[in-house]
Amino acid sequence: MLTLTTTKRVNVYSDSRSALQSLADPMNTHPLVGEVRRLLKRARSERGVFLHWVKAHVGYLGNELADAEAKAATDSPSVSVELPVSSSRFKCKLRCIIIQAWQDHWDFSPDKGRFTHSIIPKVSLKTHFWGEMVELFTGHGRFPAHMYRFGIGDDDRCACGAAGDAKHYIVSCPLTMNLRTRLRFNPLDLSSVVRECNLPILGELSRRVRSFLPYLQRS
Repeated sequence: MLTLTTTKRVNVYSDSRSALQSLADPMNTHPLVGEVRRLLKRARSERGVFLHWVKAHVGYLGNELADAEAKAATDSPSVSVELPVSSSRFKCKLRCIIIQAWQDHWDFSPDKGRFTHSIIPKVSLKTHFWGEMVELFTGHGRFPAHMYRFGIGDDDRCACGAAGDAKHYIVSCPLTMNLRTRLRFNPLDLSSVVRECNLPILGELSRRVRSFLPYLQRS
């Protein structure tokens, strides 16, 4: 490394006309150009620093050495210059971090929303379902088991005798057989029920189950 202790003038030669023009252009706001300007300003506070353009590949020893160093740098396994992250990239990265934290919480919460997780295992900022679909996929609707938890109804069982939760009506209830047998999904993987072709059937199934509730309350 060279140390300049007494030199009052430093001449920097470059064969990159575009780089020198970028440094001279006050409208150029590229982060790398800004960083070079800051370094030049700092250097010029101590001595005179002057930039010059030279033609490439015409025998200038210093220029040839600089070319050799530049070529050697392309073989380096790592990048030695770190550019500032743009605001759009920062927002995208932050969004990914937040969604990943949300996904981890969704995956590893031991007690909350496990039935819904079995149907919708991946979190998303996009709204996919509403109304009766939300009731069916969360189990927080007019299902005997759910209503019984809040003191509504005398029994948490379906009229068929099994536990009256949302999964029962989607997978095994004889009272919804004519609807659920039309669903295209794997009963061992409830997430496979979330298909466009299944949504109208699931809506009809949800309405069917809601019609059961008055009968169950009277019983």
